[in-house]
Amino acid sequence: MRNQADIKSTQLSDEFTFEQYLKEYEKNIIPMFAIDDKKRLHVFVVNGQMKPETGWAITAMIDKEPDG
Repeated sequence: MRNQADIKSTQLSDEFTFEQYLKEYEKNIIPMFAIDDKKRLHVFVVNGQMKPETGWAITAMIDKEPDG
């Protein structure tokens, strides 16, 4: 990550799944945590098994400048 990263929160939906979210940002994202539909906090960890679902909000650090 470069110094030009932003912290952004994104709501997942049936039309925009977690897999689509990761694909959109590719290597320019570091997911930090998620809040589920019951307002519970989930922290992303290396090699974790978390699978955010529709209705969850994901907060991540996103690099403004794509790799390459």
